Amino acid sequence: MAGLRVVAVTMSPLLRDVVTALLTDHVTVDVVAAFDTRAEGEGRLEDIDPNLILIGLQPGESDEIASSLLTRLPSAVVEAILGGPAGWTN
Repeated sequence: MAGLRVVAVTMSPLLRDVVTALLTDHVTVDVVAAFDTRAEGEGRLEDIDPNLILIGLQPGESDEIASSLLTRLPSAVVEAILGGPAGWTN
């Protein structure tokens, strides 16, 4: 099975675990980083070089952040999911 390097940003641990558990039947999943705020991961994503970035969105927030990340990391897959933890900040 191919390996998948996953970074979770502003996602609740429960939701992150559900998504990664769904993937483990198909690929080896390695959550290489989890950031509670977007500022924590800023500038570090290129060094981490993930295959998959999971972004938790706040209600009413657009998925524009996904386009921004794809510009920086064109080889990654970015999934923007409604369900960031309460009280998170950009």
